[in-house]
Amino acid sequence: MSAFPASIQTRLRRMSRLIFAAAFLAIPLIAATALLLPVDEKVPATGVVRAQEDVHVFSPQDGILAGIRSPEGSNVKKGDVLFELDSILHAQRLASAEASLAEAEATFHLKEAQLQKTSGLPLPKEFWHVPEELKQANERLALAERECARYETLSRTGGASRQDYDRSLAQREVARGEVEKTQEKLDVLSHGYREQVIAEAEAETAAAKAVLSRWKVERDNAAALVERCLIRASEDGTVTLVQKRRPGMPVTAGEKLAHISRGPASRVKILLAEEKIIRVAPGQQVIMRPLSIPWFKYGHAHGTLRNVSTEPSLPDGSQTGPQRYEATVDITDSPVPLALGSTVDADVILRRRPLWQLFLPAILDR
Repeated sequence: MSAFPASIQTRLRRMSRLIFAAAFLAIPLIAATALLLPVDEKVPATGVVRAQEDVHVFSPQDGILAGIRSPEGSNVKKGDVLFELDSILHAQRLASAEASLAEAEATFHLKEAQLQKTSGLPLPKEFWHVPEELKQANERLALAERECARYETLSRTGGASRQDYDRSLAQREVARGEVEKTQEKLDVLSHGYREQVIAEAEAETAAAKAVLSRWKVERDNAAALVERCLIRASEDGTVTLVQKRRPGMPVTAGEKLAHISRGPASRVKILLAEEKIIRVAPGQQVIMRPLSIPWFKYGHAHGTLRNVSTEPSLPDGSQTGPQRYEATVDITDSPVPLALGSTVDADVILRRRPLWQLFLPAILDR
């Protein structure tokens, strides 16, 4: 015996038939509606959030990385040190040049003081009365010669002893020596003794100054080499990418070391696959999903494609690997501020069309 009356069972069967019939009729209707719904035809890409202006920092010379002063995320000013290359040899050269420079400066100051002293001093006392002394010496010599001649005559006649005569000869020689000595002083004085001494002092001072200048140049050159080992920021901004992360890594001249972003996040650099590049063009809309925030909670960021590169770029400057084309997207709106250097997944919207056209490209081609 059935648990329900016959009338109720009949009603249940009718309702079941009606439900199955409605579902059967609704399935084609839902499918048709879904095929007619507009969907976005898009090209996927990945990108990095950038500021309005990016500054690339390059190594000025070959070397070994000794330290990283400003890691990613650091706010830097123009002139701040970002990286330091090994400069031990240059520092030793600078220390040696500074020591030699200090010695050269001391020598120069000594010679300069001696020159000033020499220029301000009068003639030595021994030159004060040289003409009068020469006149007196000549008079004494003339007197000695007369005495010598007189004693010579007396000695012949026996009026003077041989000893007296020899003493007169000795006195004459002494008088001649005094004349010669005084004459030498007069000759020195007449040939510009003062000017000669000053000229010698000036020559020594000039030589000391030349040595000083040479060591200054050496010091400046060594300091310039040390300074070249300090890689500084060329502009104000935020360090968003550091290419070399470990001290001891080799660095070559011209190698890109870091990115500095200036201003707020206003654009995104995206990379497009080579087979997709022909389908994108400036002006297309871009939907972006920042990976640094829960986009499913806050929503998508939107932007407009500004430009697309015409030449491919290889990852990390390598010579092999898949080619990608770089494009710039201007951010038009974002639910939250995007972090500089953060990664986004992006979709470039090519066009909007019904879903059935995506499944039937042959019809679209007609």
